[in-house]
Amino acid sequence: MQCPQCGGTEAIICGESHTKNHYICADCQEIFPCDRDFHFIEINILNDRGRSLHQLAIYTIRRKTANIYREVSRDIFSKIDKQPIQSVFEGCFFLVLGYFLVKLLLNHYKIIVNPFQNEFREGAILLSTKSLFTGVNLYDLVNQPQFTNVYGIFYHLIVYPFAKIFGVNLPVHRAVTAIFIISTCIGLFWLMYKQLKISFLLCLSGSIILYYQLIYLVNPLARPDGLGLFIFLCGLFIPWQYQFSTTSLIVSIILGILGLLTKPYFFLLIPYIFLYLFIFKSKLSSIKYGLLSLVALLITVLTTNFLFESYFNNTFFAHLNAPIGNDLLNDPYFSIIQFSSYISHNMGLSIISLTIFSIYLIHTFLIYLNLLTKRHNSPNQFNLNIFSTNVSFDMANLNEPLIRNKKLANTQKQEQGEHTNPNLNIDFVVFCLCMSMFIFFARMGHHRGNWLIYIHQLISPFLIILIFKFLDDKWRSPLKISLTQNLQSSLVSIPRIETILNSIANNFYRLVFSSLIILNLFTLTANDFLFEFTYGTEDWLILRNLIAEHNNIFNSPAIASLLVEQNKPVYDSGLSEYFSDGIKSRKTFGIPFPPDKKSQDHFKNYKENINQSIRTKQFDLIVLSNNYSPFISEDLVKEYYQKTKTLQSPMLFTLQNYELNIWEPR
Repeated sequence: MQCPQCGGTEAIICGESHTKNHYICADCQEIFPCDRDFHFIEINILNDRGRSLHQLAIYTIRRKTANIYREVSRDIFSKIDKQPIQSVFEGCFFLVLGYFLVKLLLNHYKIIVNPFQNEFREGAILLSTKSLFTGVNLYDLVNQPQFTNVYGIFYHLIVYPFAKIFGVNLPVHRAVTAIFIISTCIGLFWLMYKQLKISFLLCLSGSIILYYQLIYLVNPLARPDGLGLFIFLCGLFIPWQYQFSTTSLIVSIILGILGLLTKPYFFLLIPYIFLYLFIFKSKLSSIKYGLLSLVALLITVLTTNFLFESYFNNTFFAHLNAPIGNDLLNDPYFSIIQFSSYISHNMGLSIISLTIFSIYLIHTFLIYLNLLTKRHNSPNQFNLNIFSTNVSFDMANLNEPLIRNKKLANTQKQEQGEHTNPNLNIDFVVFCLCMSMFIFFARMGHHRGNWLIYIHQLISPFLIILIFKFLDDKWRSPLKISLTQNLQSSLVSIPRIETILNSIANNFYRLVFSSLIILNLFTLTANDFLFEFTYGTEDWLILRNLIAEHNNIFNSPAIASLLVEQNKPVYDSGLSEYFSDGIKSRKTFGIPFPPDKKSQDHFKNYKENINQSIRTKQFDLIVLSNNYSPFISEDLVKEYYQKTKTLQSPMLFTLQNYELNIWEPR
């Protein structure tokens, strides 16, 4: 009998019946049917090697079982190198990220629904939104400094429809801020995942890290920061993704103006794009963009100044003239202190950044060393200027950028029909990061009233994109080594060990990077009070009831939201004191601006009216934080009022707690 598979003649019966059985080839162990009667005489022919039928059956079954095991092992363990171990690893990593994300969302929810102020000046925002309902022009001089708002008007216009439905309160404002914070994180995820093709887990990791940073301190509160950052990043990345087309540049100008009307420094997106176009794209396009932006800016400034008399005093000059340093923290050093703290809070990203910098530094050194060696070995071509490059400066041709790569330009001329996709060019992100770093260390980082806020808003998004783009290159190109190369002989009988060890080796980078990312998430919250956040305290409830019992209250900014809630007048919103900074004599960008005499007289009259109301005891209650107010003196209050009690105003999210002294008429 001949095997149809291999042609062998040695076979055994498979089964108990001796007719129309299946047979197993002793050579290839393939099973094949026999449709003719089987006779015992054939057994001796098939068993011509001298084995008994029993021995042959055992031998063949063992061989067949071994072959089946090898086939199954090859099928399963060949996938382990690419799938199961990596899938288990990525699944565990995903679960850890999910844990942090769920915890983050729960705590963000707690921040939103807390009915009391989480920061000393948070109540001022409610007063500005409420002015839209009452028809008060909050930037009119007659309403200063009571309605002073050092931010823009656009945030309040966005909040208005929500406040119309749910009321003017802190949770509504924080919820609107949360919408734009989450939208910013989703936008960053989409940009990295869809456009830069970064792996899903790395995109999720970067978005969660940015989310943590954007709910740090005052960021998630009733403030325009979340909206402003969303506008800022959209204004930068939309032109980038659409290759700086005319339509996308017009959209960026509109967003830049909206950023100006939200929080002035978010207008910086327009200088970012202008300089990038000028240096790297086209000087003519940059000039057109700059002129159109200037026209839009002039129209906005003139219109806004006409409609809102004190708008730029409040939103622009007040920031420039406000004191930003003290005896303990010199301005230039404060930015360094903040950045050092940022590094300690983001230990994982810091280690990765240091690794990236070291790799590029070593890479650059080796390139120049190789270049020097080659020149040194060529006696007629040696040149000490080993840093010469193909970069040239072009000032004459307006259609060309300021800086050109001659070699790249020649290549593009030779390949004119070839389509290139600049969307995947990370250089624009590098440029934005450098611009933000310069602005932070030159000016904005000196502001001691915004601890780490400017870093999280202006630096972190670009830094995260760059870091995770680098990680993705290593994530997709794992370390290809064989840990069992010298152990092949000892592992022949156990092939799975070799496969598993090789799989672990191939996932080495993923293990290291994911560990650093998790480390970063832990360091972000290591000493954070965020997870200990609780709702209001008994003192807040006492304050709310106390305010309900009085009508005309001179207030500390700590209770401004409670006054708005009960439709009581607010005399000091917390931003009111900055009105005086906006009307001082000032020198901006080298241009001297005289003091606003009219506004200064109005401010003096406002303070005098408050003092006169104290003398005549028109306030039926005075609430001072730590017995201080920028509008009245403690001595004057003591003369006409007596302190009846002291309450606390714990703002646990920002770790603020002000003693509120309660004064009633004598």
